[in-house]
Amino acid sequence: MDGDIARGDPAPPILDEGALAALAGSIGADGLAALLAMVPETLDTELARLDAALAAGDPAAARRAAHAVKGLAANLGLTRLREAALALDLCLRGGDAAATEPPHRALRDAAAATAAALAER
Repeated sequence: MDGDIARGDPAPPILDEGALAALAGSIGADGLAALLAMVPETLDTELARLDAALAAGDPAAARRAAHAVKGLAANLGLTRLREAALALDLCLRGGDAAATEPPHRALRDAAAATAAALAER
């Protein structure tokens, strides 16, 4: 990882422009634009699932939601979001429910930064 943003380490870049360019080379600029346009709604859905799972005390469901965000972010070059989702996923694996607040907050912050960066693209 570039940094553990849940611990306060320097945040990785929001977007991996190299990965995005490679993806655009594979699926075309229009295909990439269509995929990126779906990210905010997909994030809203997964973050709602995550919040509900955490509120219900269901770490397995919370991990599934964090893992879904991590996969989405990794496939699309959304670096900061991937790092934040990974940090929360690892924390949830540890089983310490009280320790999830910092990485959960970092994931929310990364999701907001990602949505803003994509809106500016």
